[in-house]
Amino acid sequence: MSKRRIISVISVMLSIFLLCNSSTAFAFSKTENYTVYNSGSDASTDLPEAYVTELITSVKNQGSQGLCWSFAAMGCLEAYLLNEGIGEYDFSEEHPNWWALDDSNGYGWSGRMLGDGGWSEIPMGYLISWNGPVRESDVPYQDGANVFPEKFYSAPKEIGVTGIKLIDDDINEIKQAVIEHYAVSTSYNSRTYYYNDIRTAYYSPTVANPNEGHAICVVGWDDNFSKDNFGNSL
Repeated sequence: MSKRRIISVISVMLSIFLLCNSSTAFAFSKTENYTVYNSGSDASTDLPEAYVTELITSVKNQGSQGLCWSFAAMGCLEAYLLNEGIGEYDFSEEHPNWWALDDSNGYGWSGRMLGDGGWSEIPMGYLISWNGPVRESDVPYQDGANVFPEKFYSAPKEIGVTGIKLIDDDINEIKQAVIEHYAVSTSYNSRTYYYNDIRTAYYSPTVANPNEGHAICVVGWDDNFSKDNFGNSL
């Protein structure tokens, strides 16, 4: 426990035309106090038309499981730590999968089974409770094998998240969060109807059904990306 690094999490509330989901999204910060922030006051209006975070960890494959919420959260945390010079980590996405099970004693997440999809509050709860993260090498991804991890309880937890910062649905605030904190976890409507397979682009004009959302880790944007690249008319 003495070697655990302490950081905090920034939670970003999104409901924008490209990332259409009512789910909470989040990024990471050094701030250790719990704060609530309302959008529209501090975001820079001098933002670049295009931006991408310099350093990110490797792209992962969630396989057949509905654990995008875990992959997105761990990817954003890894990006923050890497760009801050704290270290290059590969965190386990399997560990929160087992942590977030429905528990007969009244704990856990009601009705959730192994490999199920989830929502952003799950990784937020996992991290701020200091039950994780742990390294991928200690609890490797199983992609549905459902064998209780040998090191589920004993794997060291080196990062401790201590706070959450809420931000409303302001596009400049979201961009500023990407610049300052390197990555933002959110979700979008992943129905194939909204997908352009030639441009690998999604556009959803409506808020996603909870069963149709897919969590992602946002590391940049391009305001000049043509509307013609999307599957449906804007």
